[in-house]
Amino acid sequence: MSVEQAELTAPGPSALMSHVWGRCRDAAQLRPLPLEDVRTYARRLFHPTGAIRERSAREARAILASTLARATNHDPAELAACVQGGAVLQTGPHHRPALDDDYFPTLVMSSIGQAATRHALNIMFNCSSVTLEERARRGPGWLRMAGEPPTKVFATPRRMLAKRSMAVASEPLGLTDEFVETLTRFGTAPNSREPDAAREMIARSNREIITRTDADLGTTTLLFQEPLVTQMIIEHLETDSLLRRLLTDGRLSSLGAALHRLDGPLASFLPLGTDLFWAVSRGRVRPLRLRPERQLGNPETTWELNPASVVRGLQSGTLVPGLLLCFLVLSLLPVLRVIGGAYQIAYHQLFQEAFLDQLDESRSDERDLADAIREAVLVGWGHNVVAENPVARGFARDASAAYDRIGDESVFEASAGFAAFQNDVLWRQVAGAAEGDDGEC
Repeated sequence: MSVEQAELTAPGPSALMSHVWGRCRDAAQLRPLPLEDVRTYARRLFHPTGAIRERSAREARAILASTLARATNHDPAELAACVQGGAVLQTGPHHRPALDDDYFPTLVMSSIGQAATRHALNIMFNCSSVTLEERARRGPGWLRMAGEPPTKVFATPRRMLAKRSMAVASEPLGLTDEFVETLTRFGTAPNSREPDAAREMIARSNREIITRTDADLGTTTLLFQEPLVTQMIIEHLETDSLLRRLLTDGRLSSLGAALHRLDGPLASFLPLGTDLFWAVSRGRVRPLRLRPERQLGNPETTWELNPASVVRGLQSGTLVPGLLLCFLVLSLLPVLRVIGGAYQIAYHQLFQEAFLDQLDESRSDERDLADAIREAVLVGWGHNVVAENPVARGFARDASAAYDRIGDESVFEASAGFAAFQNDVLWRQVAGAAEGDDGEC
């Protein structure tokens, strides 16, 4: 059955999804058949992309693997083989409690995919450059779980949650009794409640649930956030890498500026909260904007855009990489597929197109990299494919059975009729504006 035939036979509306796949050409190559089961889709989505001959991509993969190995104490040889073989990275959910409605379904989806491909390493980047409360009672400072009232995670006044950035807040925070009681009910309470930085407290509270997921599916989940991306960027900039070349000759600045000039329906999905990096000030990340003479600045600070200055800022913790830099070192430079949500499949495509425009294809190495990127599928939809939090399906009592039930469901059923797109105001606006045009970006 073709994709088009399957969509016609699927229950519910599919016109919006036709707009999605028409616009997001890269992700469309791995688009789910609505009637195929989640396990089959996950197997296609997470199938390793394979080794690559292009030198700078191999070097970028080596930096990713070695940095991750040092941070996780995982076997360096196994990680190198996994990443050089084209590991697929899950980059969908932000760093938050693992049982959260926005996190746990994606952890399960990613684990099912890696298990189905017999690719035992489940590598997940969880963005942490967000505040503890992103919206009212939503964000890393809250646990929203299967229809229950939101549970505050940290024992700090709620008015302070929106003023603390997960990536850089270092003051010790404790966990609320209510949060620990909820985790205890599911058999996943942390071994220690000793106060620590918010990012570390969430990581500590997640270990038990991650361990159980791995044991049930035979996977090993490796989680990381911006500090590891920072280490990767530093290594790129301290070696004769393509990223160093792009920063030195000004093309990285041109890439950041080009994103602001993009128009068309997908431009509304671009994460342009900052240009290239965030600046850290008083425990929060602050936007930086490109300025003339290869500088970044805001009213409080100015940074020179050269390798020495950027490395100094990253090492001191006063610079934090923005999403463009994260996806450069995790996906575009190493030519690796990343799996994300309804917005990521749109903005990753624009990142990719803008990056390709900056490559000098009169140089053989950059031409080879451009060809490798064009031949690959570097993004897929895998965040919020499972709409219902599996904790509502008896996960605490029988995890393996919950995984099997999810894996056997059709994508249409598991995603609640592609609710991540159908219920999103921005995607509905894009589809509405597209009526009568040709669907191109």
